[in-house]
Amino acid sequence: FSAEIQEIKLSNSVLDGELHLVLVDHLPKAFVQSLFQAIELIYQKYPKVQLVADIRSPQEIETALLAGQADLGIGYFARPLKNLNYFPLFSERQSVYCRANHPVLSSSLTAERVAQEYAWVKRGYLFSPDLLPVRPKHMTATSYHMEATLLFIMAGSHIGYLPEDYAQPYVDKGMLMRLLPESLSYTVTHDVVRRAEDNPLVDAFLSLLKREYLNHEQQPNSPYGQADRPLFDWA
Repeated sequence: FSAEIQEIKLSNSVLDGELHLVLVDHLPKAFVQSLFQAIELIYQKYPKVQLVADIRSPQEIETALLAGQADLGIGYFARPLKNLNYFPLFSERQSVYCRANHPVLSSSLTAERVAQEYAWVKRGYLFSPDLLPVRPKHMTATSYHMEATLLFIMAGSHIGYLPEDYAQPYVDKGMLMRLLPESLSYTVTHDVVRRAEDNPLVDAFLSLLKREYLNHEQQPNSPYGQADRPLFDWA
């Protein structure tokens, strides 16, 4: 009921100004489609609004929010900060990949051998070690963006984690191989994050985004898989 009242208030208001949206460099296709539609709708409903979008690492997103340089962020955040409000948005499955002719494929695969005997590319931003099923021994490359992670893996010099929906087109083309998903894969939760202060423009955009995302899930041919179910839990 409170969500309906908020929707009525927003629909009867005239909003203007800038909304600064900051995202991580990869989001699931199903969510991105809903984001497209939310952007279209916010301009239709509030023509005076101006959106500013940027791509940054999770820690840079939090820094921008705290500094007042961004209004809304979306990504994976390992350690929520007390001055920001986080709301679960969707979960995403991550798996280990290697190039199709990587030497790891010529040996008998075990999680321990994969972790201890081969070079890995690691994430450069803050990441909760509790999520990883293994502790790779040879972290000899660092990446701050998904395309850079893919670069090291496609070079054949390293193995590493990628979101499954991001890697799947390369798997389908025979360029990448997924390794031991039963023992090495894990799931992360992505949040939408904002400052605690009231911001009608942020409220309006989140209301549209939530509606479009949930509408997609309810369609007969929903693109959502088991790993990227919507997790909205705010009013």
